[in-house]
Amino acid sequence: MEGTGEKLNEGYEAVFGSRFMAGGGVIDYPCPKYALNRAFNLFIRLLFRFNFNDTTNAFKAYRATTLQGLRPLPRAALQLSPSNCR
Repeated sequence: MEGTGEKLNEGYEAVFGSRFMAGGGVIDYPCPKYALNRAFNLFIRLLFRFNFNDTTNAFKAYRATTLQGLRPLPRAALQLSPSNCR
């Protein structure tokens, strides 16, 4: 995905791309898969009233510091027991 590194260097935390927008594209993508993908995206857009062009977005780039900040909570913080439920 061209320009991804530049956007991250400009300070963006995440960069997303879509094969179905201007400048996007695919190579050797089977026609039946393309048709099903577009139909699925339309279905999801109508069902959830999203205005996204590509809900199955597979082109993502994240800044390393952003990912480090997304670490899961420690296991002890997620445990529910009668002693901590009042």
